[in-house]
This record gives sequence, C-alpha cells and structure tokens, in this order.
Amino acid sequence: MPRSTKKLTIPNNGGNLKMNKNQDQLQIHVTHQCQWCYDDQHGVFPNFLPAGQVEPGTYPGDDEYYIPANDGEVSYGCPLTGVCNPDGNQQTGHTITVSG
Repeated sequence: MPRSTKKLTIPNNGGNLKMNKNQDQLQIHVTHQCQWCYDDQHGVFPNFLPAGQVEPGTYPGDDEYYIPANDGEVSYGCPLTGVCNPDGNQQTGHTITVSG
C-alpha cells in the first residue's frame, strides 16, 4: 500500500501535524530561509533534516521522504531570525505527532 504524503510548510504554515507511522511519509517545504531545529527524543525520524539554517526548497528532495520509524512526538521550530528553540520561539514551536 503506498504511503500518504504529509507536507510541512515552514516557516509560514508549520503548525501541528499528525501522522500514522505505518501509512504516512513526510516532506518539508521551506518557503523562506530560516533556522531549523527539532527535538526527537523517541527516534521518530532517524534521518531527519539536520538542524541549522535551511534554504528555500523541498527536503529531503522532490521525490524523497522522511519515513517515521517510531511512535512519538517531535517538537520543531524555524524562526526567520534569532536562535531556534523547538519548544517555542517567536510563535514557531510546533509538534509532529506520530502513532500507529
């Protein structure tokens, strides 16, 4: 069964995202350069977008996806300026919740 693609758009429309571990895959669309960071204490995404400055584009690539490996919650942020804090900074703190 093909996976359903969930799209996370940052920094503008991040928000909270719910995913099913066995059915969904993730793409991240960056609309403006921002400072990406995240906290993944449960190893939900073993090969995730590295923390740091990200440029506009699609990650990991146009026909590539992040596949969740475990259930859990990943908090993230991507402020346009300043230091990134995955638990909230300048209205950028959001979560990706994976279950299944």
